[in-house]
Amino acid sequence: MFESISQSKEFASEYDQKKEALLKAKEDTHFHFNKKKSAAVERKQVSQEKIEVESHTKRITSVSQTTGITLILKVIRHTLIGSYFTCQIE
Repeated sequence: MFESISQSKEFASEYDQKKEALLKAKEDTHFHFNKKKSAAVERKQVSQEKIEVESHTKRITSVSQTTGITLILKVIRHTLIGSYFTCQIE
């Protein structure tokens, strides 16, 4: 009876449609927010992995250079010791 007096029946279907549209908009907003948040987390993780790879690469380069220098020094030392003993024997 109240609806017929206030004529709210006329607007009930429009209200329901707008309410549905509002709920869909909220769901869409929530979905896109979570998607954006997920992308930001993934970018941060990729950035951290990149930093780790660069650090690891620097360590490997440093170790390989150190190993190369060590080998060169061993060869030089071996050559010098060999030539020293050769000079002593002659």
